Formats: sequence, C-alpha cells, structure tokens
Amino acid sequence: MSDPAAPFNQIEQQAADLVEKLTALRRETESYVGARAALDTAVAGISGVMEQLAAAASGLTTVSVTLREIGTPQILQTQDQLRIHLAESVEEFRSQVDGLQTGLVTRLDQTEDVVRSEVRSRISELEGGLSTKIEATD
Repeated sequence: MSDPAAPFNQIEQQAADLVEKLTALRRETESYVGARAALDTAVAGISGVMEQLAAAASGLTTVSVTLREIGTPQILQTQDQLRIHLAESVEEFRSQVDGLQTGLVTRLDQTEDVVRSEVRSRISELEGGLSTKIEATD
C-alpha cells in the first residue's frame, strides 16, 4: 500500500528545498547589493582622483607649452646672465663696503688726531692755569 502522506511529504520537501534556495538567493542578492555599494564608493573615489589627475595633466601641459615657447637655450642663457649680474652686483657691493670701511678708518684716524690735539691743548691750558695758581699762592 502506498503512503497517502507521501505526496504531501514530497511537496513539503520541495517547499523546504525551495525556501533554502530562496534564502541562498537572498543572501547572494544582498551580497551583490553590498558589492555594488562598495563599487559605487570606489568609483566615486576613482572619479575624484581622475579629476585631480586631469587638472595636474592640464597644468603640466601648460608648463610644457611655456617651456617650449621659451626654449631651453633661452632659459639657460637667462640663467647665465643672472649669474653674471649677481656676481657683478656682489663685486660692486664688496667694493662699496671696502670704500666705506676705508673711509671709516680714515675718519676714525682723523678724529683720533683731533681728539688727541684737543686733549693736549686742554692739558696745557690746565697746566698753565695750575702753574699760575701755584705761583700766586707762593
């Protein structure tokens, strides 16, 4: 005799299998949703980096065009001219400093001579005044 519950058991087993497959499908779908969100975040980050790289590339293009317009020989020539001008300026500055130093030393020597002369003169005056006072008291 056949079991009258067998078809129901079979349908119940199929339903359980279907629920298990649907649960697995749901987990997989949720996993895809999580992966999609992670990919969207990565795409947004990459887009920002791409924009920055595009701006940097544009800046480099501008620099490259400017350098090409100016030309490397012109840049080197200007650099050499600046070095020569700087060396000349330094030499002129040193010459001016040497002149000022010489002038200062000369003026200090002259001032020293004037001060010595004035001091000697004052000492002589004081000695004369003292001699007169000493003679007057004698």
